[in-house]
Amino acid sequence: MAENMDDAIKRMMAEDELDAAQAGLSKMTVIEWARARSLQPQIVYYWVRTGKIKQELCVCGRKVIDVAGADAYYAEKQETDKKKAGGVTP
Repeated sequence: MAENMDDAIKRMMAEDELDAAQAGLSKMTVIEWARARSLQPQIVYYWVRTGKIKQELCVCGRKVIDVAGADAYYAEKQETDKKKAGGVTP
């Protein structure tokens, strides 16, 4: 079945965000970073509010997060969640 125009645009935007993330950008908006990692932006905003991920103001005026820092927290969170779910002890 053919993809409708809205779905095609959403898919292309997601691909562009992923390409930008893989190109080595050091700063991204919460929405860009979340979508590039198939996460809901709301959960990332929660991590920002609780201080797990730091948000800063870019010179362009947008609020951005450090990609390396956010990736490190997300990897650590995945590992912790995996241990909790599987009952694995360190």
